[in-house]
Amino acid sequence: TQEWQTTGTSQVIQKVSSGGTFYYRVRADDDDCWGQGPWSGSRSVTVPYFDDFDDPNSGWPKREIEVIPATDSYYRLRYENGQYRIMIDPGGPDIWFHQPDALAPYKPPGNKYCVEVSVKLEKNKPPYEGWNYYPYWANGGLVFGANNENTNIYAVCVTVGGGETMGWFIVNNPVYNYPYKGCNYVDGVVGGEGAGSLDISKWHRIQVSVDGDRARVYIDGVYKGKWDMEGLSGTTQVGLIGGDYEINPVDFRFDNFRVIPDASCTP
Repeated sequence: TQEWQTTGTSQVIQKVSSGGTFYYRVRADDDDCWGQGPWSGSRSVTVPYFDDFDDPNSGWPKREIEVIPATDSYYRLRYENGQYRIMIDPGGPDIWFHQPDALAPYKPPGNKYCVEVSVKLEKNKPPYEGWNYYPYWANGGLVFGANNENTNIYAVCVTVGGGETMGWFIVNNPVYNYPYKGCNYVDGVVGGEGAGSLDISKWHRIQVSVDGDRARVYIDGVYKGKWDMEGLSGTTQVGLIGGDYEINPVDFRFDNFRVIPDASCTP
């Protein structure tokens, strides 16, 4: 289908959707003498997917109150003030490992891509005004791979056990049962750093370069290592995850989510 024509020697084309690889052809047209020439060969341009969460209708899941019957607690997924939030509210005495995710409304076209996000664990924020709590063993972060059924996920999660510092770890959970035990699958942890490596009061930038079954991790622009993770190449959904370990409320904030197809991350 012919979409654009111009009398100039160049044309700026606004992308018709966010993210993906677009293919195009061009041909010359001389009405005075020669008429239309043949179409060129096919060319392509890859456009990154980016969401700063300023638009509350950009396609991420929104759940104002989602009840977890087993513990009479609930979680929420929502946009707010140009950020995306995953929140767990306190419930009964036996809350363990509630970690819902939010998959992006965009899926990389292949198994090589860079995915990145800024993440912050908030303390003492609405709806928890007046609480002086520590989000004990809270963890959440970036899902850099998930299968279509969302039962096998790969993630880099920041984690805190109390105090003002966090650590992080990279994990594959092949038995994920939404919204339970997303990051907290001990057998799947393959690397990371303990408490003290990250400041809980600050935003942190997580970047993961995926290339087949290999993941390279950068946090705050610092290279943290590479891991070969069997099965990763077949799980190309991406997104966010956040949750708790015990009865304390959790409020994870996210901003500036980006996916660059067929590319490695640039710290």
